[in-house]
Amino acid sequence: MKPMNPIAAGAALALQLWNSAPASAVELSVPTDFPTIQAAIDAAPDGAVISVAAGTWFEDIDFAGKDIVVQGEGSDSVIHGTGTGPVVRFTSGEGPGAKLDSFTITGGFAQTGGGIEIVGSSPTIVRNVIAGNSASRVGSGMFIGGASSSPLVANNLMMFNTGAGGDPHTVQIEGSSPRLVNNTIVRNDSNAILTSGEGHPEIRNNILARNGTRINGSPVKGRGICDFAAGTITKYNLFFRNAVAAILTAGKDFRRIRSAEYELQDERLADNLDGATRFSAGRIPRTLSAATPAGFIPREDAPGASRAAHGGDPSPEYANTDGSRNTIGFTGGPFAPLLEER
Repeated sequence: MKPMNPIAAGAALALQLWNSAPASAVELSVPTDFPTIQAAIDAAPDGAVISVAAGTWFEDIDFAGKDIVVQGEGSDSVIHGTGTGPVVRFTSGEGPGAKLDSFTITGGFAQTGGGIEIVGSSPTIVRNVIAGNSASRVGSGMFIGGASSSPLVANNLMMFNTGAGGDPHTVQIEGSSPRLVNNTIVRNDSNAILTSGEGHPEIRNNILARNGTRINGSPVKGRGICDFAAGTITKYNLFFRNAVAAILTAGKDFRRIRSAEYELQDERLADNLDGATRFSAGRIPRTLSAATPAGFIPREDAPGASRAAHGGDPSPEYANTDGSRNTIGFTGGPFAPLLEER
């Protein structure tokens, strides 16, 4: 039998972790057992599962080094930050068992990581809406830093995250090796993703569209990816009308990702697509109040089907829930959220 390559093996392990929890895990409930999410985290032992009801929870939370699952009911479970720091922190060496699943993360304001801050930790961040957060220095939606950080960030919708004074990119990766798989990153005011340092980030099956704007009177900013890291893998992503370019890599801006692939001939940059997102809602909304997750489903009906539909990595470990080829963006892959039109 042919051995599985390391990337595929890592993906298979990550997918197993997403959907597994010990049968004997302690189960806690918010608000039935605890009035706040942080109170439940503080009381939870490692391995616990905290279920959070729909509603808005005005607090910032810190996983405090615990490998626990904090599970919402989808975008109707809202963690609204206090505006005095990141909404969610993983800065105490959390591992893959520390899992944030199925929330809206909003209202964060911080120097580093307005929505989510990850430093020296490797949590699992899956099926969330990360929107309406801000940072003054780095990572308006999410900051990932530290050589020991290798989180899994998958099936999240990130939109309308903004800078506050500086130029904090939506997902800022410094010297880390995260896996960003099947996310949709749209309408943020600077670059969707910026990588730097000696890490080896993997960026696969993501939609990167309509990012960038004019910040505080400065020239227009915003690319799908700014790649300054040593070993970034960029495959099976869909790029569409980011303000400056699809990607900045090897010291050069490329308006189209396929142009970068053709010129650079780098096996780590391959199989990406340029093209309209063609979401079910039509045009990408211009304001957060007009945006609902169900509006970002790539159209499959002809004519006008989205190139994202079944355009992702064809490997079986990335297949959609019905067994078909991966659909690029947060609604594709084996662990896409369940969405209802509202």
